[in-house]
Amino acid sequence: MHCNRKAWASWQRSGRLALTLGIAALLGACSMSSGMCDAFGPSKSASIAVPQNASVDAVFACIDQASVSSKDHGSLFDSGYAIRDTQSGVLESKNYSTPNTGGFRLRAEVSKKTSTLKLSLRGAGAYCTDLGVDKEMARLASDISSCLQR
Repeated sequence: MHCNRKAWASWQRSGRLALTLGIAALLGACSMSSGMCDAFGPSKSASIAVPQNASVDAVFACIDQASVSSKDHGSLFDSGYAIRDTQSGVLESKNYSTPNTGGFRLRAEVSKKTSTLKLSLRGAGAYCTDLGVDKEMARLASDISSCLQR
């Protein structure tokens, strides 16, 4: 009978330890999830040919036009721009670099040397759900390309 009590006490300690480790792992996973979502969350990149005579301002105007024409999600830039630098050819929506932010976030880089526009779109919702990044990037790329050809 004495052995059974020792075994029972040892089992209880092991159970408490396992429960404590399980809770710690769960809490650790919750705190890491925002970082994991930012690093590996829903995102899409695209490259678009830019006519050689197009100015950076004209490219940015096409991005503005394409971003507000989204019927499903409204403007990508409701919160404004963090960067809109025509000298360096970089446009970035306000929350693009902010970790653990929901909604669509866009970064665009115009290269005059290669006559290309590189787009990077992030689109995470609650619990890192995909807001339809592939579909939105296809629409953006198509709208911007059409605008640039005019």
